[in-house]
Order: sequence, then C-alpha cells, then structure tokens
Amino acid sequence: MKLQLTQFAIDRHWSKSFKGTRVTRMTPDEFLGSLNAHNYVFQNGYADFCKIVCGPNTPQCRTGTIPITIENYQYLRSGYSSRTPQEFAVLSRWFELPLPPPVANHLILVLYTREQLLKEHEAQWSGKTCAGQEADVPFELDEDTDYGIVTILAQMESEVNPIPPVTIMRNALGMEQGGSGVPIDPEAYSKSVEFWSQNAIVRS
Repeated sequence: MKLQLTQFAIDRHWSKSFKGTRVTRMTPDEFLGSLNAHNYVFQNGYADFCKIVCGPNTPQCRTGTIPITIENYQYLRSGYSSRTPQEFAVLSRWFELPLPPPVANHLILVLYTREQLLKEHEAQWSGKTCAGQEADVPFELDEDTDYGIVTILAQMESEVNPIPPVTIMRNALGMEQGGSGVPIDPEAYSKSVEFWSQNAIVRS
C-alpha cells in the first residue's frame, strides 16, 4: 500500500507559522521514508474514506495538544485563520507557551483515499479563478498512491483526539468550502466539544 504526503499536509506541518504539530527534524521525503520502516495498523476513521494509523514518533515532534490548566491559561490565544486561501477564516485558539511542549509519545496520521482527495480537489478548483486567471491546479497524488496523508498529529496518548468542532462544521459545509461533505454526527460533535473545551493546540 502506497502512502503519499498531500501538499495540504506539507504546507501545514512544515510551516513555521502552523499552530499545531510541526515536523522540524525531517524533510517531507525523509518523513515519508521513515514510515516505510514500520508496520502500521490501520484503523477506521470518521468516514469510509478515512483511515487512522498510530506509530512511533520517529521525527521527535513535540506534542500538538495539551490540557488547559489554571497555570497555563494565561498563554491561551485566539484568532481567525484559514487553512488555505480558498477557505473561509474561522475562529480558533492555541497556546503560545514560554517553553517548548514535551516531545510526544505517539505520531498519528490521518489518511484519505485517493478517490476522496480527487473529489475534494475537483470540487474546490472546478471553474474557479485565482487572481483573475482561471485556476490550473493539477491533482497532486501519483496514480499508484492508495492514501494521501492529510494530517499529522503528535500526541501523548495513542488514541486520536476528537476532530475540533469547527472542522466538523466545515466538513458538513461541503467540499467547495474545504470540507469532506460528511454530515454532522451529534454524538461525535458533543464529544469534540467536551474534549476541546478542556484542551487546546500548541503553537510550537
């Protein structure tokens, strides 16, 4: 089974400005090569096209999420941002800590099937223009790629954190808005609200 990093993942997790898990000790090619050295167990994600794998934190990424406490509450920040220029900006919050967070115990990858990524690409770019010019953005995955890596999560625990509420909402808005087209699951949304009311991502 062939995995490939999506450009979406590269633009986020190798960016100095990204407010989440950042990979700083490996290039994208080195990171992808390290994945082949381990046998990952695939788990079902939030939809049929989504898979989750958990493995060792080979690149020594620092944890991207920590609990909110009375001691660190003063470092909590909020603001509007979008993941890509094509998406609406949404309100999010994160920690800006005076010291780096600890190195995570686990690395969790969120994978989408090639077919799903192709659908989202066509929905976002079909008939769109960029700076007055017709958008010409080729689909990025190789023909023999089975899954594209869309998210990298460095965590202290091995169970994947719930999808943030705003991401669940964006998914329900549809592919044209950068989502996946999956309707809101009330139970999953409630669990997400509970978790993210007590935790926040770390801008490292």
